[in-house]
Amino acid sequence: YWFNSCNQKEGIKENCGQGTCQNGQCSQAPAAGNASPVVVYSFNGDFKDSSGNGFDGTPYSGTMIVNQGVDGKSVSFDGENDDVYNASFQWKTGGAATAMFWLRMDKDDVQNGMAFGVGGSASPDRFLVAPWGNGVLYWDYGNTQTGRASVDYRQYHGKWTHVALVSQGNNGTYKAIYINGELAAQATTSDGPDTPLQ
Repeated sequence: YWFNSCNQKEGIKENCGQGTCQNGQCSQAPAAGNASPVVVYSFNGDFKDSSGNGFDGTPYSGTMIVNQGVDGKSVSFDGENDDVYNASFQWKTGGAATAMFWLRMDKDDVQNGMAFGVGGSASPDRFLVAPWGNGVLYWDYGNTQTGRASVDYRQYHGKWTHVALVSQGNNGTYKAIYINGELAAQATTSDGPDTPLQ
């Protein structure tokens, strides 16, 4: 699921766009530029952003493309200081968010770390996914109380899994984690960053 501009939950397969919100009603027609992803990294041989927004990534500290992945290649991170970065990318404050990615972590490689993030890691301005040494996958969007969702990820170690994260953002009533298309965790509160993240 994802949330349209009126913070209404929409099905993943539906595509009425993010529309516009007028008097609490969401239009069925997508607003120009709002129905598309903000950034898409397929990591299938390069670090290019295929969303069309020009947020191509730059690899740091040994990040490399490897010949294993869900649909071709993938990126291998060492869990310590590897990353892919774009200095011009900025995330808006507090609005609804959906993030989806494929993840594979072998059991022996699990440690406290971050799978991806935007900006720093200071609460209340977080947008990060952190697989932790205790086997829990944390998603923080905003603060770590109403903005955090988590799931025990141990059963997925050593396997490629599709992870989808949704949040209504500031003062919302829904956030969730889906794994391989199945609801894995949800809550009736949500948050979002209070300042733009870069």
